[in-house]
Amino acid sequence: MRYLFRFLRTVRYLRFIQIVNKIKRMIFQPRLINLEACLDFRLSNRSPAAFSSTNPKSILGENNFRFLNVENKLEFPGGWNRLDIPLLWMYNLHYHAGLLNNGTSDDLKRKFVMNWILDNSASPGIGWQPYPLSLRIVNWIKWIWTEKSEVPEEVYASLFQQTKYLFKTLEYHLLGNHLLENAKALVFAGYFYEGPEAEAWLTKGLSILEVELQEQILDDGGHFELSPMYHSLILDLVLDILQLANTSKANTALADQLKNLSDIASKMSKWLATMCHPDGEISFFNDAAIGISQPPEDLLDRSFQQVAIDSPLSLDGVTHLDSSGYVRLANSNAVVFLDVADVGASYLPGHGHADALALEFSLFKQRLFVNTGTSEYGNGTRRHYERSTAAHSTVEIEGQNSSEIWSGFRVGRRSQVKNVTFFDSCSVSAEHDGYRYIAGSPVHRRTVSLGDKAFIVEDNVDSCDINYLARFHLHPDIEILLFDSKNSGYFIFPDGVKVTWKSECDDVSIEANYYAEGFGKLSPMKTLALHRKLSGKTKLVVNWP
Repeated sequence: MRYLFRFLRTVRYLRFIQIVNKIKRMIFQPRLINLEACLDFRLSNRSPAAFSSTNPKSILGENNFRFLNVENKLEFPGGWNRLDIPLLWMYNLHYHAGLLNNGTSDDLKRKFVMNWILDNSASPGIGWQPYPLSLRIVNWIKWIWTEKSEVPEEVYASLFQQTKYLFKTLEYHLLGNHLLENAKALVFAGYFYEGPEAEAWLTKGLSILEVELQEQILDDGGHFELSPMYHSLILDLVLDILQLANTSKANTALADQLKNLSDIASKMSKWLATMCHPDGEISFFNDAAIGISQPPEDLLDRSFQQVAIDSPLSLDGVTHLDSSGYVRLANSNAVVFLDVADVGASYLPGHGHADALALEFSLFKQRLFVNTGTSEYGNGTRRHYERSTAAHSTVEIEGQNSSEIWSGFRVGRRSQVKNVTFFDSCSVSAEHDGYRYIAGSPVHRRTVSLGDKAFIVEDNVDSCDINYLARFHLHPDIEILLFDSKNSGYFIFPDGVKVTWKSECDDVSIEANYYAEGFGKLSPMKTLALHRKLSGKTKLVVNWP
């Protein structure tokens, strides 16, 4: 019964279209069209867009590949659907993003593509799932536009075959970023080919984009899954479509999107700039890791070149992204991010974490307090931990999670943040009810204040007889030293600078932990934990010269 109730708490948020399409996908599976039947394609005479090739080198040889910081050797045929390798790594193999790396030889790229066609055109496997299929379609088209030598006819036929299949298997059961990537692939293919089918692809893709971007991009510019990493991926998507529209203004359907896409790119760029640390990289809220999306600097440079930003970005003081639910406090020395958001889009929380009121803090352009990041997907122990409250710089009550995360991408009961209040020059407080199911219905309240030479975090749990602790995960480059009193000490920076900290709590402990610098990459770190045994308040004060 416990699992049944959890399941019901999860599916109650789903939309009708998701449930219907999930059932349809379980019953009906589109059949692949024979590759030879796709040789009657017609290429469009539209001008190719000039996309720069900036993807990391992932095709290391005919059989060697590196994705997510992990290298594997594969033998073909058969290597495309390995079950002993994590699915996300195999997805990356089928994305073919390595075709857009300037350091990989043209001959190696061509062999990689032809091997895929030879081994995958007759039967559906991992590469025919809609998400990798969508990314590969776009990457192939970009690669063809930059290829100097003649491309074999089989490539055009396979690309046509793949798009026909994608058109029948759009991810309405998931929606979100997956459906946007489906739509982008249809737009690219509809632009690339000509004829009735191509026009249908283009029309469908643009229709989905128009509806979904309005739904998924919030008023403050954030993507509604509330992950800085996925926000970056969707900004890249918007900029690609915008670049395509600017390339061929004679195409009325695409040209009509220019104003809307420009406005969206402008809002999204400001949001991304707001959610980056002084080191230039994204903050780690929800599923987020460095190295999956294009670097923020590259995305923002590209955006500023394509879009007229209507006002300069001023990020000192308090910035409240009220639609998405993040607060940024900043001055000349420090930047603080506070999560006052919901777990994510109600019907699509798969990339959400149990991170209510979590914070990140950079001082002197060095990350000090962090969330532990995302190193893997799937349904393993590490994945469950990285989504848990314990993996974030926030309060954990009675060893429980503030939202009911389960499996790899499921959320049942969700916390709600309330009473977000700003006061003084650079202070904010908020509370959440994620532990209302615990006896006494405890509420966690957090107040964060940033001054010229001090950072203060005050946590309060108002229910009696409640044990809780406030964790502050330290970036791997930071060392921690406890004084004899054990309620204070130093944070030691890589350059030797010492910053003092002092706590108010019942007990202090230092935990050994791991920080996910990226997928497949874990580094040892320390965690400062402030314990409170019978509810009440904990306080941490950080001072610097």
